[in-house]
Amino acid sequence: MATEFGCGDNLLKDDVDEEDIESLVIQQIEFCSTIILNKVDMVNEEQLGRVKAMIRTLQPKAKIIEANYGKVSVGDILNTNLYDFEETAGSAGWAQAYDKDEDEKNEHHDHDEDEHEHHHHDEDEQEHHHHDEDEHEHHHHHDDEDHSHCDHEHGHCCHHHHHGDDDEEYGICTFVYHSRRPFNQEKLQEFVNNWPKGVVRAKGILWFSDKDKRDYLYVFEQAGVQITATENGKWLAAFPKSEQKKYFKEYPDIEEHWDEKYGDREDVTEADINECYEQIEELRDAGKLFTPDTFESMAGALKAKSANVVKALCLHVAHTCNLNCSYCFASQGKYHGDRALMSFEVGKQALDFLMDHSGSRTNLEVDFFGGEPLMNWNVVKQLVEYARSVEKERGKNFRFTLTTNGMLIDDDVIDFANREMSNVVLSLDGRKEIHDRLRVDYAGNGSYERIVPKFQKLIKARDNKNYYMRGTFTHANPDFTKDLFHMADLGFTELSMEPVVCAPEDPAALTAEDLKIVKDQYELLAKDMLRREKEGKPITFYHYMLDLTGGPCIYKRISGCGSGTEYMAVTPWGDLYPCHQFVGEEAYKLGDIWNGVTNTALREEFRSCNAYARPECNDCWAKLYCSGGCAANAFHATGSIRGVYEAGCELFRKRIECAIMMKVAEDSANS
Repeated sequence: MATEFGCGDNLLKDDVDEEDIESLVIQQIEFCSTIILNKVDMVNEEQLGRVKAMIRTLQPKAKIIEANYGKVSVGDILNTNLYDFEETAGSAGWAQAYDKDEDEKNEHHDHDEDEHEHHHHDEDEQEHHHHDEDEHEHHHHHDDEDHSHCDHEHGHCCHHHHHGDDDEEYGICTFVYHSRRPFNQEKLQEFVNNWPKGVVRAKGILWFSDKDKRDYLYVFEQAGVQITATENGKWLAAFPKSEQKKYFKEYPDIEEHWDEKYGDREDVTEADINECYEQIEELRDAGKLFTPDTFESMAGALKAKSANVVKALCLHVAHTCNLNCSYCFASQGKYHGDRALMSFEVGKQALDFLMDHSGSRTNLEVDFFGGEPLMNWNVVKQLVEYARSVEKERGKNFRFTLTTNGMLIDDDVIDFANREMSNVVLSLDGRKEIHDRLRVDYAGNGSYERIVPKFQKLIKARDNKNYYMRGTFTHANPDFTKDLFHMADLGFTELSMEPVVCAPEDPAALTAEDLKIVKDQYELLAKDMLRREKEGKPITFYHYMLDLTGGPCIYKRISGCGSGTEYMAVTPWGDLYPCHQFVGEEAYKLGDIWNGVTNTALREEFRSCNAYARPECNDCWAKLYCSGGCAANAFHATGSIRGVYEAGCELFRKRIECAIMMKVAEDSANS
């Protein structure tokens, strides 16, 4: 009763005014089944008629009893069985007008109140609830100014329903305000501050466009000066899919009107979506949707201009590893060959090869890779020392990256890496139970407890900059955001999570069902990143680093990653391969660091592997973001570097969609 007759609290004030009393009386009339009009002998018929007309407008189904001197039959007020909570709650004049409007327009389901209760659940118990006003209500008090209309445009329709001549005669009518668009809280507050005095009573449901409120349904109530908007649970669309399925099973008619993307929220209808598609098609047909692609003719020419310049090497300093990760594409660091460590002499020749073939380029990239490069740490340090000793003389600037599983990190590694490595890539798959499932040592023991404290110490020494926590998600954790958020909770903010690369029959391989989950996870991640940004606790996700205003230069966009031409991998024996994912594939050996590239036909094949090399990519809107995709993934999926790894394409487009959404949201928030 406190919620329904909250205006009564105002009667306890020291300065009770007439509007407080009026508000309470109005609420009580709306919520009753029997009304006694006493002292009817003290008014004339016209006055009595006016009172009765007003009552019928507020509560048409109430029984009206006329009395003098309080004389009323006991049978008229006791054990009448007239009062029914649900019926009375929905029989107020404004409610009936609303229902009539709904029936006429057929814009909502014909469910009764209990059929709609899925809108009003909390997250834990999933039960209908009402919150106390002092916890969840937003109270709005207006001044005495008279504002007769709302100039705030919502694309609404207002339907007035008159109930006989008495309504017009006594100046009381009802109408329904109906908008499918959510309210902006600030704009609604502005309107409420100037609430029209002529409105006696208002009640309904609404929702806000504000990010922190759009999942929640609110009950709006006004009686006199009392105006509240009370949180009353979540939309079903905000619930986990497992819970949604339960409601679909219990209420199958809900699913009939369910939109795959927007659920039961009312901001977007099927008609709206179809209209949007029609507008897009009109723009496309008019040639206004896309900028003409004038780059195709340049695709091969630009890369040809770079001649045979090499700008980056991936040095496999260790074809061995101290972990035994079952999903490892490198076969535990052996790359399906022999275990080996790169000698300083081979590494030195590799650096000389890079400098000799780098042309006029100043900045050169070198990745220390494996296996586990820390198993050959002394050679890594020697190679860095050699590069530093000659770079000024050769007019070059080396930028080194270290990729490690963390098992051998110590103070020496931390000090040297933070001094010499432009970037550090740290391998962590997320939650302990996920990480330790596959990233184990040769005794079968998980590595989580041993590496996490070392990673935390390392990045703290790097001032939390210039590193990436790189995880791999598999069939065991398509819900990978839990692992990303876990890493964020550990203090890691620079994050990357890659889908596993393995044979389809591998137990770790992602299934078609997994991919559906993964795409939902990308959306969840994007929304959570926006929330964290708003709270001042941002995280970076590698795949969402998208510059819509500039982005990669056109050379990069149409030429691809540069594997096999600008970028090569070097084995411990000095053999050259297009990239680390081709190492061990004898057919893809380019040459060696002493004789250079001898398989020139293979290099030319990679040179032509650009955004326009695959007919399947012609109509893809994302081709100039992926630059033709990963040649290695295409090879492993189709047997050809010009093949199409469809699952990878699907996930890439989803990531770009999410990145664009985030960029739009950020720009909107800043505008």
